[in-house]
Amino acid sequence: MTEMAAKGFSATQIIAAMPGVIAASEASGESLALTADTVSSALNIWALEAGEAGRVADILATSANVSAAGITDLGYVLKYAGAPASALGISLEELAAAAGLVIDAGIDGSSAGTSLRASLLALNNPAKAQAKIMKELGFSFQDGEGNAKGLAEMIRDMTSATEHMSEADKVATLGKLVGTEAVSGFLALMKAGPDAINANTKALENSAGASQEAADKMMGGIGGAWEEMMGAFESAAILIGDVLVPYVTSFAKKIGELVDKFNNASPAFQDLVVKGTAIAGALLLIGGPLLMLVGAIPSIIAGITSVVTVFGAAKLAIAGLATGIGPLSAALTFLSGPIGLTIAAIAGITVGVIALVRHLKQDAIPEVDRFGKGVSDATKEALGGFFELSDGASQAIADMSINSSRITGEMATDLIGKYSEMNKQILSAMNERHAAQEASMASFFANSSVLTDEQEAAILQKQQNSHDLQVMAQEAKETRIAEIMNAAAEANRRLTQSEQDEINSIQKSMNENAVKYLSQSEVEQKIIMERLKETAGDLSAKQAAEVAKNSAVQREKAVTEAEAQYDQTIAEIIRMRDETGAITEEQAAQMIAEATRARDGSVKQAELMHQEVVERAKAQAGEHIDNVNWETGEVLSKWEVFKNGVAAKWREIVKATGLKIGEMVIGVKKKFEEIRDGVLEKMVEVKEKIETGWKTAEAFLKGINLLQIGKDVVQGLIDGISGKFKDVKAKVSELANLLPDVVKNLLGIHSPIEKSSPKTKKRAAKLAVLLKTMKPSEKIQAKQVSFA
Repeated sequence: MTEMAAKGFSATQIIAAMPGVIAASEASGESLALTADTVSSALNIWALEAGEAGRVADILATSANVSAAGITDLGYVLKYAGAPASALGISLEELAAAAGLVIDAGIDGSSAGTSLRASLLALNNPAKAQAKIMKELGFSFQDGEGNAKGLAEMIRDMTSATEHMSEADKVATLGKLVGTEAVSGFLALMKAGPDAINANTKALENSAGASQEAADKMMGGIGGAWEEMMGAFESAAILIGDVLVPYVTSFAKKIGELVDKFNNASPAFQDLVVKGTAIAGALLLIGGPLLMLVGAIPSIIAGITSVVTVFGAAKLAIAGLATGIGPLSAALTFLSGPIGLTIAAIAGITVGVIALVRHLKQDAIPEVDRFGKGVSDATKEALGGFFELSDGASQAIADMSINSSRITGEMATDLIGKYSEMNKQILSAMNERHAAQEASMASFFANSSVLTDEQEAAILQKQQNSHDLQVMAQEAKETRIAEIMNAAAEANRRLTQSEQDEINSIQKSMNENAVKYLSQSEVEQKIIMERLKETAGDLSAKQAAEVAKNSAVQREKAVTEAEAQYDQTIAEIIRMRDETGAITEEQAAQMIAEATRARDGSVKQAELMHQEVVERAKAQAGEHIDNVNWETGEVLSKWEVFKNGVAAKWREIVKATGLKIGEMVIGVKKKFEEIRDGVLEKMVEVKEKIETGWKTAEAFLKGINLLQIGKDVVQGLIDGISGKFKDVKAKVSELANLLPDVVKNLLGIHSPIEKSSPKTKKRAAKLAVLLKTMKPSEKIQAKQVSFA
């Protein structure tokens, strides 16, 4: 998240973007820092809201699924090709789709990004020779409305325009159009075809929710929960940073205001402060010894006064001396007191602050001084003009390189002229030195008879031959530079990296020869050569800053011209619509829309070109990259670098705090994992015991037919119940059989005829009443009686 903060996102924006960033990180397995950097780049390039981070995350996740392009690869693609693509109206989805196809062809993300960038820039703003080729092919980078075509449409049209060519001719033609370094990526897109670009673009456009879905799979369980908690801690760290940064900034601003007040004071006041603090500082240094002397003065005076008592005539004179010294003693005593020491301390601090202010006002990149101490004025004068030419030539090379300029005949002539003038000065110095050495040697031989005339002539000839070879080698340097520049001018192309390196190497050799032949002594040569090494980085950075400054001026000029042209066009359209009636309302609206597109396109192109220049300038600046305001090209003061350094350190502190919190969280997470592992281990033991008990029970019951046992139990129950029912039935039958006999005995019936007699009937009625009132035991007793 610190990466997003460094790119200008506020804490609120970062929090809004974090769900998408976290989802993309979890889905890809890449670090949160790399993912945040990539997502924030996309948001900035396409001017998207922080809440759109989820959409970007979905695109990144889906791109990894449909191609070999990971977040690292797409980060490079956005870095190099994002700004041009956005300026030309190409969507993030289409750029990512095309990048994925290029990377699928075996090209790494960095090369894919530079290839796409070079292709877009070259085809959008072709040089004269390239425009001619495009016209011959019938290919246009713009559509009918003047807008840049999409990548798929561009590839379709280029494929159609070159389908009649052999592969070799196709490669050669594309090399001329987009540059040799971009050919591989462009061919990869042509081989994949527009349908593949459209298909991948469509997949990315419909990728909503892809990152979260992938993240859910990747981050399920405890691991995902802890990752979210770590992200929350980092969010807290950034929030703390946002709270404290204004206070740090306010402090730095107050210091700057104090410095500005001193700088804006009158020269007289500044001079007074400097001199006053210098005097106070001097008094502070000598105050100690001087005060020791002052302390001894009263004792000296007292001694003198004692002597004067004897010599009365001298007493008044000595007293007068004492009176004169008194004020001096008082003054020095005042300086030695608290007030004096306070004044001295303030003065000393003021001196230090003024010195610090003057130091901080200096440029962070020092002025290039190739001579230093120990170099004579004659050598400085002789080499001064040469280095002025050399610096101009190297600045021109830097401009061509950083601006990716196509070399024109005028540019080549101008640069060749600079190197030619440099070479003339070197050759002139070489010839002068050779002539002096030759005259010195001839004079020596004239006064010497050690060698024969033939030997002396042979030595002089060797010396001449050596000189001639050196001259030829020096002239060859100029010739080679002319060959490189003329070849580039004839093809109206950019200098290749190898050609730039060769020219820089030749120029370095020329500088060294100039020092060698234009210096007054070998000691001076060594001093200057060492200074050349020490100041090379400073010079290169200053040249890069100068290029960026010129680019900023050109950008503002282009924007101003575009706005002026727009205002003029709109005014003319309104005049034709409202005054002359030459156009209708609808036509006027269409023309205004076209003028707006033209202006916006010019402004975007100007900004795009400036960004490209700045990126290359930064690369050349090397270690001084933080010492330049790359938006304006101005070299920063040491104070400005100091302020920026404080801000950078604060961001590091915030990041380090987040890391420490992360380490703490990891420690806690580890402990919880140990607890989890312990629980899981015990659960495994319980599971094993259950399985063992089950197997034992299973083995015991294996030979027993529980179904049959159940059947037998039920059948036994049925049989028992049936038996009981039979016994009850038999008893009931038996009782029924006994009742007639009981009744007969009770009624006194002994024969059939007695059954219907009145007496019998009367007995029967009594018996019925009796039976109703009898208890079961009485009935049994009655039965026993009847049987008796």
